[in-house]
Amino acid sequence: GLLYQLAAILQSPNFVYIGEVGVESGKHRKLTGYEIAARMSFFLLHQIPDVELLDAAERGALDAPDGIRTEARRLMALPQARRSLDRFYSELFLLRDLTNLSKDQTKYPNWNGSVARSMQEESLRFIQDIIWTRDADARELFTSVVIMVVACLAALFGIASLGGGWARATLPPEQQRTGLLAKAGVLTRFAHPGLTSPTRRGAFFWEKLMCEDIPAPPPGVDTTLPPDPPEGHQTMKQKLEVHFLNEACRNCHLKIDTVGLTMEHFDAMGQYRETDEGLTIETANQYGNRQFDSVAGLGSWLAEDDRAMSCVVRNLFRQSMGHLESEGEAMALELLDAGFEKSGFRIQELLVELCASQAFTLVGDPK
Repeated sequence: GLLYQLAAILQSPNFVYIGEVGVESGKHRKLTGYEIAARMSFFLLHQIPDVELLDAAERGALDAPDGIRTEARRLMALPQARRSLDRFYSELFLLRDLTNLSKDQTKYPNWNGSVARSMQEESLRFIQDIIWTRDADARELFTSVVIMVVACLAALFGIASLGGGWARATLPPEQQRTGLLAKAGVLTRFAHPGLTSPTRRGAFFWEKLMCEDIPAPPPGVDTTLPPDPPEGHQTMKQKLEVHFLNEACRNCHLKIDTVGLTMEHFDAMGQYRETDEGLTIETANQYGNRQFDSVAGLGSWLAEDDRAMSCVVRNLFRQSMGHLESEGEAMALELLDAGFEKSGFRIQELLVELCASQAFTLVGDPK
């Protein structure tokens, strides 16, 4: 009898899935306190609700937005919240892939697992400083010149080692390492083993930071870049001219490659370089009405563009809900966008308001 009882429990949908049925509330169904507690805890902490949160659900504190905000702020003060957000950004920006990457050992003999892990941590420490340490304006994700280094990254950044632990560093101004786009981990992840990839880096800009979808290449199109001609090495800009000559590729690659080529002063391992094997690197580009000639210029564009701030909201919204936004959630997202701006673009406050929003606490009919 016990065997069949346990089998029934383990196969029950209420055991296998997180139940979000709610109770009728007008046109929608409002999640119960326990359902909100589960959703909040998995979103903010990546774990089941703690005793305090379950107690709040039991006494009805999660039935109103202010009660949800109080508990959200309590959860965010826990160390698990920082680890949860680290996992989110490591997945979103594909930083978790760094330790699985291989690089051309002839060109990059210093590439190894320790460097890869340090690159990942450097990017996450940068994000932590803005969100948690200083609770600063999220636009600094694109404009901050803060650089965190550890011994194995010092040589990559072209500076002397600052000791054994992590420390802030000041880099030569000509490098213009500004914001996420200049992080060694991002530049390395979105490059080839032996070459840079303006296409991959440009796609990162549009897809991850602007939330604009980039379509896949048309069927049958050869995406392999031509080798260097017999007369000698070509810059990546010269190689990519093939994208602009093909009508099937031209429109998308004008959008992607013009942005990615502006990052060409950083090689496939994120190291700054003045030339590409002796050839001049041209980084001045234009897309639409925007002109830019450096990573710093791209960062300024992102900081000034409403789409980038809306993308910060949408990425976290998708994480909290487990799905892409739908048409019926447009108004809730507009309210979150407005609240985010009013807060001075502080991500901590965005997380709180996201938990208290109707999009988070209301669901449709069970399916």
